[in-house]
Amino acid sequence: MKPYRDKTNRWYVSYEEYNETVYPRYCSGSSYCLTMRAVQPLLDSVKSSPFLWVDDAYITGVLANVANVQRIDTQSLYKFSYEEINKNFFHNPFIFLHLPRTLNRRYAFWKKTLELCNMEDCSR
Repeated sequence: MKPYRDKTNRWYVSYEEYNETVYPRYCSGSSYCLTMRAVQPLLDSVKSSPFLWVDDAYITGVLANVANVQRIDTQSLYKFSYEEINKNFFHNPFIFLHLPRTLNRRYAFWKKTLELCNMEDCSR
Protein backbone atom coordinates (compact mmCIF):
# COMPACT_ATOMS: atom_id res chain seq x y z
CA MET A 1 0.00 0.00 0.00
CA LYS A 2 1.22 3.49 -0.80
CA PRO A 3 1.39 6.19 1.87
CA TYR A 4 -1.19 8.94 1.44
CA ARG A 5 0.62 12.05 0.23
CA ASP A 6 -2.43 14.32 -0.04
CA LYS A 7 -2.23 16.79 2.87
CA THR A 8 -6.03 16.86 3.19
CA ASN A 9 -6.18 13.11 3.86
CA ARG A 10 -6.52 11.94 7.45
CA TRP A 11 -3.72 9.42 6.88
CA TYR A 12 -1.34 11.89 5.20
CA VAL A 13 2.31 10.93 5.67
CA SER A 14 5.03 13.31 4.52
CA TYR A 15 8.24 12.15 2.83
CA GLU A 16 10.08 13.33 5.95
CA GLU A 17 8.01 10.93 8.06
CA TYR A 18 8.36 8.03 5.61
CA ASN A 19 10.53 8.40 2.52
CA GLU A 20 9.61 5.15 0.72
CA THR A 21 6.95 5.03 -2.01
CA VAL A 22 5.14 2.00 -0.54
CA TYR A 23 4.76 0.53 2.93
CA PRO A 24 6.10 -2.95 3.51
CA ARG A 25 3.42 -5.63 3.63
CA TYR A 26 1.58 -5.11 6.92
CA CYS A 27 -1.48 -6.16 8.89
CA SER A 28 -4.06 -3.43 8.50
CA GLY A 29 -6.63 -2.86 11.17
CA SER A 30 -7.38 -1.80 14.66
CA SER A 31 -6.07 -5.05 16.13
CA TYR A 32 -3.76 -7.93 15.39
CA CYS A 33 -2.57 -11.01 17.26
CA LEU A 34 1.06 -11.59 18.16
CA THR A 35 2.86 -14.58 19.58
CA MET A 36 5.07 -14.00 22.59
CA ARG A 37 8.05 -15.06 20.46
CA ALA A 38 7.39 -12.12 18.12
CA VAL A 39 7.21 -9.43 20.81
CA GLN A 40 10.90 -9.18 21.78
CA PRO A 41 12.24 -9.08 18.20
CA LEU A 42 9.71 -6.34 17.39
CA LEU A 43 10.78 -4.36 20.47
CA ASP A 44 14.45 -4.82 19.58
CA SER A 45 13.85 -3.55 16.04
CA VAL A 46 12.53 -0.22 17.38
CA LYS A 47 16.13 0.81 18.11
CA SER A 48 17.12 0.63 14.44
CA SER A 49 13.88 1.82 12.81
CA PRO A 50 12.73 5.42 12.43
CA PHE A 51 9.36 6.05 14.08
CA LEU A 52 6.21 6.07 11.94
CA TRP A 53 2.95 7.21 13.50
CA VAL A 54 0.84 4.91 11.26
CA ASP A 55 1.00 2.19 13.89
CA ASP A 56 -0.15 -0.84 11.90
CA ALA A 57 2.26 -0.08 9.04
CA TYR A 58 5.02 0.62 11.57
CA ILE A 59 4.62 -2.36 13.90
CA THR A 60 3.52 -5.10 11.53
CA GLY A 61 5.27 -3.69 8.46
CA VAL A 62 8.48 -1.77 9.16
CA LEU A 63 9.38 -3.41 12.49
CA ALA A 64 8.28 -6.88 11.39
CA ASN A 65 10.54 -6.63 8.33
CA VAL A 66 13.53 -5.60 10.41
CA ALA A 67 12.79 -8.31 13.01
CA ASN A 68 12.06 -10.92 10.33
CA VAL A 69 8.69 -11.66 11.95
CA GLN A 70 6.34 -13.74 9.82
CA ARG A 71 2.88 -12.36 9.09
CA ILE A 72 -0.13 -14.51 8.25
CA ASP A 73 -2.94 -13.21 6.05
CA THR A 74 -6.21 -13.59 7.95
CA GLN A 75 -8.36 -11.63 5.53
CA SER A 76 -10.53 -14.69 4.84
CA LEU A 77 -11.32 -14.86 8.57
CA TYR A 78 -12.45 -11.24 8.78
CA LYS A 79 -15.79 -9.71 7.85
CA PHE A 80 -16.99 -6.13 8.09
CA SER A 81 -20.70 -6.89 8.27
CA TYR A 82 -22.96 -9.78 9.06
CA GLU A 83 -24.33 -9.67 5.51
CA GLU A 84 -20.99 -11.07 4.32
CA ILE A 85 -21.08 -14.27 6.36
CA ASN A 86 -22.23 -17.67 5.18
CA LYS A 87 -22.22 -21.14 6.74
CA ASN A 88 -18.64 -21.84 5.58
CA PHE A 89 -17.40 -18.86 7.57
CA PHE A 90 -18.01 -20.72 10.85
CA HIS A 91 -15.70 -23.59 9.92
CA ASN A 92 -12.63 -21.41 10.53
CA PRO A 93 -10.85 -21.89 13.87
CA PHE A 94 -10.89 -18.11 14.41
CA ILE A 95 -13.23 -15.44 13.14
CA PHE A 96 -13.13 -11.65 13.35
CA LEU A 97 -16.14 -9.45 12.78
CA HIS A 98 -17.13 -5.83 13.30
CA LEU A 99 -20.30 -5.90 15.33
CA PRO A 100 -23.07 -3.62 14.12
CA ARG A 101 -23.51 -0.41 16.12
CA THR A 102 -27.23 -0.63 16.66
CA LEU A 103 -28.93 -3.20 18.82
CA ASN A 104 -31.36 -4.12 16.02
CA ARG A 105 -28.49 -4.92 13.63
CA ARG A 106 -26.69 -6.91 16.34
CA TYR A 107 -29.87 -8.89 16.86
CA ALA A 108 -30.11 -9.49 13.10
CA PHE A 109 -26.49 -10.69 13.08
CA TRP A 110 -27.15 -13.10 15.94
CA LYS A 111 -30.33 -14.36 14.27
CA LYS A 112 -28.45 -14.99 11.01
CA THR A 113 -25.69 -16.78 12.92
CA LEU A 114 -28.20 -19.10 14.56
CA GLU A 115 -29.93 -19.77 11.24
CA LEU A 116 -26.64 -20.61 9.52
CA CYS A 117 -25.50 -22.87 12.34
CA ASN A 118 -28.79 -24.72 12.40
CA MET A 119 -28.22 -25.67 8.77
CA GLU A 120 -25.40 -27.92 9.96
CA ASP A 121 -23.17 -28.37 12.98
CA CYS A 122 -20.99 -25.24 13.17
CA SER A 123 -18.63 -26.79 15.71
CA ARG A 124 -16.75 -28.77 13.03
